[in-house]
Amino acid sequence: MNRVLFTKKHISISVLILIAIVSLSIGSWFLIIAPKSKELGELNQKLSAVNEEIKQQDNLLRKVENLPTLLESDTVKNEPVIPNGLQLQKYFDQLRQLDESLGISLQHISFDNIVIFPDPESGESGEASAAGQLKQLQNTTVGIDILARNESDLLNFVKELESAQRFTKIGQVSYRCNPDAVGEDAYAFSASIIMQMYYISYAETGKPVE
Repeated sequence: MNRVLFTKKHISISVLILIAIVSLSIGSWFLIIAPKSKELGELNQKLSAVNEEIKQQDNLLRKVENLPTLLESDTVKNEPVIPNGLQLQKYFDQLRQLDESLGISLQHISFDNIVIFPDPESGESGEASAAGQLKQLQNTTVGIDILARNESDLLNFVKELESAQRFTKIGQVSYRCNPDAVGEDAYAFSASIIMQMYYISYAETGKPVE
């Protein structure tokens, strides 16, 4: 039987090999495994963030699924609207009904229209308007001068204008009182009202968009 003799040289070589293996293992950890481990941790954090966002979007989707019922409700349908077409005659008829119910006397009504969309300075609106094919959003500034027998009638008239179904924005109200007015039919109070209304139409014709 042959004997294996370990000399100092063999032992030194074995130690050097062991040191090399340990060094290689440590180097591999710092150069390869550690960066990958850090990258894996970052990916896990991103995955957690994505899962949280998915959860939030899922909750939002559940809420949105109920919106069609809300949009069909009376609350939404009865909100103030922007009419399709000028429809001033219809609006003036409503004003006359208020005149009769509140004891208001309409003295003067004026209105002025401007185009909000598209931009009248764009250069494209002129040709399209001439052809009568341009769909526009118009702003109508309405001025109303009224007389009333008492202050409450004036306030109720303005309140009715603000709460009307047609979208109306009251811009300015100027109240005046004439203390010298006497008698049952005397109009002791007056007011000037400036408000904004909107409508869509074909060009400047005031006709509805079909």
